[in-house]
Amino acid sequence: MKFKFSVWVGSIALFASIYAPAVRAQTVTFEPRDQGSVEDSRSGTSRSAVAKCQSDTPVEPGLTPVVPTSHLGLTLSAHPTFYIYIPPTSAPYAQFTLKDEGDRTADSRGIYQTTIPLDGTAGIVAVPLPDSVSLEVGKTYSWFVGLVCQPAQTDFPWVRGNVQRIADEAVAETDLDRKTLLERAAIYGSAGLWYDTLHSLAQQVQTQPDDPIVRQNWLDLLHSVELQDLSDSPLIGDR
Repeated sequence: MKFKFSVWVGSIALFASIYAPAVRAQTVTFEPRDQGSVEDSRSGTSRSAVAKCQSDTPVEPGLTPVVPTSHLGLTLSAHPTFYIYIPPTSAPYAQFTLKDEGDRTADSRGIYQTTIPLDGTAGIVAVPLPDSVSLEVGKTYSWFVGLVCQPAQTDFPWVRGNVQRIADEAVAETDLDRKTLLERAAIYGSAGLWYDTLHSLAQQVQTQPDDPIVRQNWLDLLHSVELQDLSDSPLIGDR
């Protein structure tokens, strides 16, 4: 009886050793769609420019939206989550604003605005769009994050990102609810859906921060959009 039990346990271990690595070795590759370029979305006019409060010491990287280089970020979601790298700063909070692409009014509150409390800790912050605000399929939006400095200053330090919601039946029919976060990220990445890829993988990183496969996929994703400077930045999560 003891021998049979040992064989049974050994069979389970063998089954796990064969099939588990295939799941864990899932590779996430972001393949952007050909959409043309958009104006640079980083601080000022280039990624190297630093958006900061006057009382802060200049640092690199500076305030940075986690978006593709010169490409619109696509999403299937009506309520995507936006990610921003916040450098060490004395600003007590940042301000997030979502606008229609054609809204060029400087003081406009846009279609959604919220504040992000800061504590001086550098890291990548997530800003989820609430259920009360929905992106429309086929529309492009611009979003902005600015540091609210104390004391106030006229040169408001800000960065910009762009998002477009699309419909993709091929992805929608892949039974995503039954997939792991890493599997979802791989599906989204191959479809060129930046915001969905980033969010799924970020959730997996927060769930398994020490998993080498998850970590490598995260580093590769950042590197694919030339944001490798953020590779050591912690994911702070929703604010």
